[in-house]
Amino acid sequence: MGELWERALRALKARVDAGELDPEDVITRLTDTILHPESPTYDPVNHPRHYVTGGIETIDFIEAKLGPERFEGYCIGNAIKYLSRYQHKGGKEDLEKAVWYLNRIIERSQEV
Repeated sequence: MGELWERALRALKARVDAGELDPEDVITRLTDTILHPESPTYDPVNHPRHYVTGGIETIDFIEAKLGPERFEGYCIGNAIKYLSRYQHKGGKEDLEKAVWYLNRIIERSQEV
């Protein structure tokens, strides 16, 4: 096994041991990524692979850093971006991404 994989696995183990990550989730995601890179469980709208490296989804980190009010503005801006470009770039996937951001705002507003 290469040095990079060994470092990554040690980092994952440390986060599991610290209770930051669910071991079953780690196993599922690693198995899916390694053995089935084109798996039907891959979801480019809700959980794009390139946003979950490092053990935390980028959106969760952004939300934690911005706080509720600024995060809502961030989500609105992203929804506008995806709605504005869907006919020229991403098609249906861009519409789904816009809906995802709007749903995130709705979910957060229901938590208050």
